[in-house]
Amino acid sequence: MKKFGILLLLLAIFVALTSLTSCMLLQYPQGNQNREVLKAEIFDGYLWITYADAPDNPVKAGKAGEETYLVSPSDDIYFIFELLDDGTYEISCDSYYSKNLTKLVIPAEYNGKKVSSIAEDAFEFHSNLETVIILNGITSIGKSAFYCCSKLTKIEIPNSVTSIGEYSFSSCDSLTSIEIPNSVTSIGKYSFSSCDSLTNIKIPNKVTNIDDNTFYDCDQLTSIEIPNSVTRIGHDAFGGCNGLTSIKIPNSVTDIGSDAFKDCYNLTSIELPNSVTQIRNSTFMNCFNLTSILIPDSVTYIGQHAFEGCRNLTSVVIPNSVTGIYFYAFEGCISLTSIVIPNSVTEISDFAFKTCPNLTIYCEAESKPEDWGRWWQGTVDNVVWGYKATQEELPN
Repeated sequence: MKKFGILLLLLAIFVALTSLTSCMLLQYPQGNQNREVLKAEIFDGYLWITYADAPDNPVKAGKAGEETYLVSPSDDIYFIFELLDDGTYEISCDSYYSKNLTKLVIPAEYNGKKVSSIAEDAFEFHSNLETVIILNGITSIGKSAFYCCSKLTKIEIPNSVTSIGEYSFSSCDSLTSIEIPNSVTSIGKYSFSSCDSLTNIKIPNKVTNIDDNTFYDCDQLTSIEIPNSVTRIGHDAFGGCNGLTSIKIPNSVTDIGSDAFKDCYNLTSIELPNSVTQIRNSTFMNCFNLTSILIPDSVTYIGQHAFEGCRNLTSVVIPNSVTGIYFYAFEGCISLTSIVIPNSVTEISDFAFKTCPNLTIYCEAESKPEDWGRWWQGTVDNVVWGYKATQEELPN
């Protein structure tokens, strides 16, 4: 009698599961209801389905009563859909089943509702992923969405996307180019950092901020177009971009962050607009091949280490607008032969000109001003006081 009761209980569970399975499968628009179900079971709170055509590959269909998981048979991948407060879905995946995926098409609709965003970390570390096509309708790409997809070579971003999150394509080593649509207004920190094969990129004309470390360590980047909409270039935004040889910064830019072009070894020229008021710490540090730079007369401040290690810099003119030059600003500029310090400069920190063996400093001041450091000239012995000259007569 006891055994008979157990059999009845098992039969009831089986019928319930079969009914639940049928119900859930009918919710999916991908045609899974046409596949023969071999077995359905609940484990750890999830419904697992084994299909007759894949007996060794049970798939997780979701929690009972929830419409959150979708099987895409053509890609053998699990999409995970989370319903947001605004009534749209956010998409991610079950990385266990999708780790060998090479091509991904991200839908813009599920269950009759809009898919608006790609979730944080959605497809990170998919090391076999080569192609991603995002369908029109997606508006945001979340933080680290495609982080470290090392084989990714092609990404299609639709005009519906307005924001690209932090680290979203960071360390995509095989990505050579990417077209960012004009709909994008926000690009997050580190979003394309360490994309070792990226050679060119065009910033959309609605972006106002190139955030910190956005293109950091893109050492093959040779071309970058910055539109007039940009007002800020962040900290280390182009640091370590060894392929850059020149860059033009538009007049719209008012703020360039520290380290912005640090370690751009092959940068030979750069145009600074007269909208910039400060050259911050280490902005051009170790730009070994920079030979000259025109500092606009809007600049009032040359920060610590600003031009340190610019060993081929032969010419620099400090305008009358500058009031301060700070620690190690020109350290290691071994090719610099002359520089004029105008009367406007009231403060120079110690060692501003350290290790400039060929330099002669021409000071318009008659003697050392009170707020110049004791060792302001660093190791430079040749200092000329009371220098008077017209702009045409300034030493080269």
